[in-house]
This record gives sequence, structure tokens and C-alpha cells, in this order.
Amino acid sequence: MKIGITIENFSPHRGGAEVYTFWLVRRLMEAGHDVTVLAEQCGHPGVKFLPVPVRGVGRAWRALSFAHNACRMLETGGFDVSMDMGRSYGGTLHMTHNGCYPAATRANLRAEPNTLLRPWRALGAALSPKEWAFAHIERERVRRGAHILALSRFVADDWRRYYGVPEARLHIIHNGVDVTRFRPGPPRPADRPLTILCVAQNFRLKGVFYLLKAAQRLARTAPGKFRVQIVGLGYASGARYEWQAASLGVKDCVEFIGESDAIAGIYAAADVFCLPTSYDSCPLVLLEALAAGLPVVTTRFNGAAELVTPGVEGFVVDDPRDATALAESLAKFLDPATRAQMSAAARALAEHCTSERNFEEILELLEQLARKR
Repeated sequence: MKIGITIENFSPHRGGAEVYTFWLVRRLMEAGHDVTVLAEQCGHPGVKFLPVPVRGVGRAWRALSFAHNACRMLETGGFDVSMDMGRSYGGTLHMTHNGCYPAATRANLRAEPNTLLRPWRALGAALSPKEWAFAHIERERVRRGAHILALSRFVADDWRRYYGVPEARLHIIHNGVDVTRFRPGPPRPADRPLTILCVAQNFRLKGVFYLLKAAQRLARTAPGKFRVQIVGLGYASGARYEWQAASLGVKDCVEFIGESDAIAGIYAAADVFCLPTSYDSCPLVLLEALAAGLPVVTTRFNGAAELVTPGVEGFVVDDPRDATALAESLAKFLDPATRAQMSAAARALAEHCTSERNFEEILELLEQLARKR
């Protein structure tokens, strides 16, 4: 097949969507397909690349320019099938890394811990040209009849609710994980403090504040028996969360690591993974944690939670802002026997959610759509 893939910035130093896109492009090429990436910039040598011209000043104008020009290039490129991986339209298939835009926007507002700031954030979003541009691109994608690849049933429900996408254009394929790269580490001493790991970039949306509140509650009942590691960047707010940890009295048991190139080793050295997110389509970090044998604590607003059986591979709380429920779930892992049993179950689940399974399902869908065209 001749496949066109659009993504704004195809750089190896960007986020999860870019990393995943490079992996998918490489696998498609290895399978003998002719793949072209349409992007403003490309940082991967050896990939067939068409630069998309982007004009204008400001995020909104540049986003619209990229989407419009990428669409025109897809229409004239003679592709058998095409995929939009970011904020663009015109592709046969759109992969919803960021979920459904109106649902994600509402979740971002709910995730703000300061209730006084929420109305101002809502007003700012309503008046933002960037937010309008992103919403317009998503509406245009639906209007043009794109097939939607939702990464979970949770996200598929949002596309039905907000846009009425028919079942014939809605497909569900969960993310997969490299189970050879992410593996359980050596056994840890039973008397070592429980290591609770969180990996995130958008600290507000991923519930880092509520994890800190849970740590505060856990410290009252199990002082000195646990520690929290937070890996990643909180955008411009990282210092704010360090200050919050200090103000909550948990500074000594919380470590902010920042970004790391040794993430597989960090998973392997932890005991449990916690992601109290307010909105996630199917985050790779949770699957990576499972592959490393980490039982998980997350929320029902995480699409990957639908893969987890509560009480077997971890726990799923109803409200990401419920620090008491988070603390109670995490406290269960202070028992070494519980931890060992759920760790084995977590690894077994990951072995059924591999990246190869993900690739095979996506390739089958692309072939199906190419035949229809």
C-alpha cells in the first residue's frame, strides 16, 4: 500500500504521539509498504518525508495552515490510504491520541484544583483563537467523513456523544506495549519502603496534585513506609507542584525526577504505578508500567482502565479528585503478598496487550479501508 501519514512535527524529541508514529512508520516500512510522512519538520533520517508549508503567526493560524495544506497534499498524493496522527484533517483514518477535543477540554477544566481559577480558565478557553482552531479542525475531520480510530471504548463513547460518529466509521484498537523493553526488575527487599511511581507531562490533567494529597493521607497512617517518584515535566508548572508537596508536608517522601532516558529502569525499580488522570485515551505509560510488573491505581477517565480488572491488576477509582480513595487503594500495596500477586497479574495482562498485536490490528484496518477506497 501507498500510505500517507500526517503529523505536525515528526521529531524524536517530542511527545508520545510522535514516538508512536515513528514506531508505526518503521513497522509499516518493514512490512513492505510505501510510507510518506507529511509534516512541518522531520527529525528521522531514512523516512520518506514531504514538508508541509505552514504560514502565519500564532498557534491558531499555524495549526489551521498545517491542517489545510496537509489535506491538499493528501488529496493530490495518490495514496491508497492515509492517517491523521495529530491536529489535521483529510486522512482516511484519524488516530485519537488526544481523545475527543470537547471532552478533553472539559476534563482540563475539572482538573484545576483551585475552584476560583476554573471560571477564568473556562473564559480563557472560550476566547482563545488556538482553542477555536483546534475545535474547528476536529469538526472538519468529522464533516469530511474520516474514520475514527479510538484507543478505548471510553474515547469512542465521546465521539458518539459529541459528534454522532456512526458505528461504521468508529473503530477501537487499544495501544500496545513493547514487553521486551519493559520488564519486571529483580525482587525487592520486603522491608524497603513502597515506591509509588507516576509518569506524566501535563501534571494538572494527570492529577499530580491529588496524588500529593493521597500521599499526605497515606503519611498519617504509614509514615516512613512509602515514597513517591514523579517522572516528567509539568509544563510551566513544575515548581508549583514542588511547592504544593512542601505545603502538604510530604516534601521528604516525594521526588520530582524530571524527564529521563532511563525510564525502563525506573519502572523496574518501582512497586506500584499511580495515574489519577482526569482524561486519557489509552496512555502508553500505564501499559509500560503493567509490562514492568507494576500493579496500577488509576481512574475511570483513563481509557486503559477498561483493560484492568479491579483487585487483580490494580484499582480504578471513580473520581480523580478523591484523594482518600487513592490513598486507600495505594495502602493495599503495603502488604508484600498482595503486591507480589498483583505484580504477576499485571505482567500477564501486558503480555496480551503487545505492540505487535496493536500493529497487526492497525494494518488490518488500513488494508480494509484501502480496499473500500
